Amino acid sequence: MKASWTVRTVIMLVYIRTLVVSRVTQRQMFTSKLNKQMLMESYAPNDPTSLARYKRDFDFFGFDVSPTSPKNKGYAKLGWKHCGNRNDVIILNDIQLSPNPIQVPGKILIGFNMDVKENQTAPIKLKVDMKKKIPMLFGIHTWMPVPCYPNGIGSCIIADICNYKRINFGRSCPKELIEQNITCKCPLLQGNYTVPPIEQDVPTPPTDIDPILMEGEFRVKFSLYKEHKRLTCYETTAVIKL
Repeated sequence: MKASWTVRTVIMLVYIRTLVVSRVTQRQMFTSKLNKQMLMESYAPNDPTSLARYKRDFDFFGFDVSPTSPKNKGYAKLGWKHCGNRNDVIILNDIQLSPNPIQVPGKILIGFNMDVKENQTAPIKLKVDMKKKIPMLFGIHTWMPVPCYPNGIGSCIIADICNYKRINFGRSCPKELIEQNITCKCPLLQGNYTVPPIEQDVPTPPTDIDPILMEGEFRVKFSLYKEHKRLTCYETTAVIKL
């Protein structure tokens, strides 16, 4: 009798293990297929079907994509690093950010020291690559590319930031920048620029931001190009809970 129960127990444990391994394998296969598909398609920007598929992929992993209550204050913790080389035309020597994490909504102090090795005129292309960290089982994770949303958030390409309406060049340029000959519009002249910390308002996130982007760990790479020449490259890591 005891032997019979022992055999049954072993069979049950093997069955449970098989189910677990099968599920993990399915997710790994799905993730591999998904990453390959995303590299090929990158989720077509401004395509509702593509964005719906992106949400579906998140649902597969069981993530809660419901909006966070707007009554709660959120935060964003940022880090950055140079992902270019010494030959880049624009170099951020130092950046000051306080507080960090940033309270959202709230206020933030931003200061920096920057070298511009050559005069830069329009057009200047900005390429943004955004990925979100997706945890899996046993400490494994993958980075899922974020598509370009209609509101300009995500992995987007801006053909000319000098004429990009969302940046508002020349309309509300802080006086601290103007004092350093930074006019918030093109051209950007050669020189060294030191800007003391400037207080800026951090507004409540707009209602058209996808809930998927309201929480999690992200990598965002910003690259500036003049025609085919890269001017600079910086990567930001962000831990967000809004």
